[in-house]
Amino acid sequence: MFRYINGVVIYMKLPALLLALGATLALAAPAQALVSFTSAIDATIEATSVPQGVSVSYGFSSYSGYADGFGSYDADWSDDFVIDGKTLQFTPSVSGATDALAVIEAASLNDGAVRLENLSDSISTVDFLLRYDLRAEVTGDDPEATSKAFATLMIETLEARPSVYEAVDIYAGGDYGPKLAHETGAWSFSIVLNPGESRTLMVYADAMGYLERTQGAASPVPLPGALPLAAAGFAALGGVAALRRRRQTPG
Repeated sequence: MFRYINGVVIYMKLPALLLALGATLALAAPAQALVSFTSAIDATIEATSVPQGVSVSYGFSSYSGYADGFGSYDADWSDDFVIDGKTLQFTPSVSGATDALAVIEAASLNDGAVRLENLSDSISTVDFLLRYDLRAEVTGDDPEATSKAFATLMIETLEARPSVYEAVDIYAGGDYGPKLAHETGAWSFSIVLNPGESRTLMVYADAMGYLERTQGAASPVPLPGALPLAAAGFAALGGVAALRRRRQTPG
């Protein structure tokens, strides 16, 4: 491909051409029905009984997130958390919406840690309560759009048995999921520590969402590859399902 500038032939690079073409087509498309996704977790873990001589500390081993895409869209993510005495509350969330041609992907991935250490000379038992509220929702009825929302919560101990393990997952949208998935509950459990023993309890909370509208029935011109071409730079994002990190669960 080339163009003339002051009588000189200038060759344009193909990637730049594809990006410009995709962006031009996307901007030319008329507004369409609004489609969106939201995913949110509100979970609090509390040490309800801590014997004398046992140390309990809260923190995060990792937390990360993003809200990216291409086209005309709104997207956001958060990884808010609060440590207050014997409690740890975390509220990861993601959201995305568009009324145009767009590809959106968002995630908030949080790994909380509770560290226990028995400094006493006797066997000690620490009691915990984890309360949770998970919500995943998609809106819009456009057959040309795909929207999905995920929320997953899991706890497990990392060291020797007996182990603690609980998990809950919800999913909304796609071909088979409901428009709204909502689950609340609570887990109570205990961890027994021998004298001088240390244990680590992990809490995994992931909120994720994906939305794709790459061709609209209301468009006056065919857009077979408008956003796929322009979104090529986002290929590294991969699918939201790939974000479901593989955990090692007790066997």
